[in-house]
Amino acid sequence: MVEEELPLLTLEEHLQDLKKRIIKSLLVFLLAILVSFAFSDNLYDFLARPLLQAMSNHTNTIERKLIFTGITEAFMTHMKLSLFVGFGISFPYFLSQFYGFIAPGLYKKEKKILLPFVVASFTLFILGLFIAYYFVAPLACQFFLTFENTLHFQNSLFPVLLEARVSEYLNSIIQLTLSFGLVFQLPIVLFSLSKLGWLKVESLIRYRRQAIIINFIIAAIITPPDVLSQISLALPMVVLYEFSIFLIKKL
Repeated sequence: MVEEELPLLTLEEHLQDLKKRIIKSLLVFLLAILVSFAFSDNLYDFLARPLLQAMSNHTNTIERKLIFTGITEAFMTHMKLSLFVGFGISFPYFLSQFYGFIAPGLYKKEKKILLPFVVASFTLFILGLFIAYYFVAPLACQFFLTFENTLHFQNSLFPVLLEARVSEYLNSIIQLTLSFGLVFQLPIVLFSLSKLGWLKVESLIRYRRQAIIINFIIAAIITPPDVLSQISLALPMVVLYEFSIFLIKKL
């Protein structure tokens, strides 16, 4: 069997290729930001839907609104939203450029292994965003709105109602969705470390209890500061940890 030969490139050629790919990625990212900013109103309506739906379900007798208290807050919120969505749009292209850069140094067998990893990473990232937006965010909004109240004060009604700031809500929803997207990379990371010989499945099993505690600590750090979001992230992390053990054993 003839050993496969890889193309030999000089260090300068590698650096030139890397430079071109970085420039292309930045241009795509910039274009995605501009497109996102043009549709930022529609995008914000989409991200605000869990909160607005929860408000609608909570009560229909009170006029609801999102507010901003700083003169630049609304503009900066749209810019941050454009960066967030622009990154999401550009992410598949970033992965393709990463794969294209390292592919010349890989054998065909290694390419067949790496490509599914790239696809799986993107799929798990999107799955994490999907679960955070469609399941966790609505539950969190419903939970926080239960703290609204109408108090009796000197024979008059004194309402305690939520008037959310656009920047605070956007920060919370971005932090929540990105946390889920990144945490869903756990099987990819553990599986890769195992195949590289840096981590043994026996160690994952032996330190399972400690891993569960660490999962809850990480969830508490990277999610918004509320118990519901932290538990909602920690539980999938435990499931992904167990799935990683299963995956390593089977493959």
